[in-house]
Amino acid sequence: MPYTTASANALLKLILQATPISGLADNAVTAPLTVVYASLHTAAPGAGANQSTNEVAYPGYARVAITRGPTGWTVAGNVANLVAAMEFVEVSGTGISTATHLGVGTAAAGNGILLTYGALDPVIPIQAGVAPRLKTATKVTFEV
Repeated sequence: MPYTTASANALLKLILQATPISGLADNAVTAPLTVVYASLHTAAPGAGANQSTNEVAYPGYARVAITRGPTGWTVAGNVANLVAAMEFVEVSGTGISTATHLGVGTAAAGNGILLTYGALDPVIPIQAGVAPRLKTATKVTFEV
């Protein structure tokens, strides 16, 4: 389903910044999510995916918790940028690949709900001895 620019922007702000969509979605529940979990993916997870679909795998890899609010992300249209750099655990062992997509979901591990995902620009090489890092200049174009 295609979204208008305004609706794509509103949905990303709801997911990433906890900005309510008046009359449709808000954070009035008893315990709204205060963090979401970023995951690296070697290909687009796709519409029927969960957080583990095409997820990078190396010894020690773990998803990164990100504050759900304007302190974590800036959003314009369907493009989001991190407010601060995000670093994943250093790659140990082998299994060199490339992270082409960033996922945002509800679980720190396992098959959590993948809320959205987007293409990374630039892509991130997954190499032994290197900690995969997204800089604030890394652009994530989300599929909304």
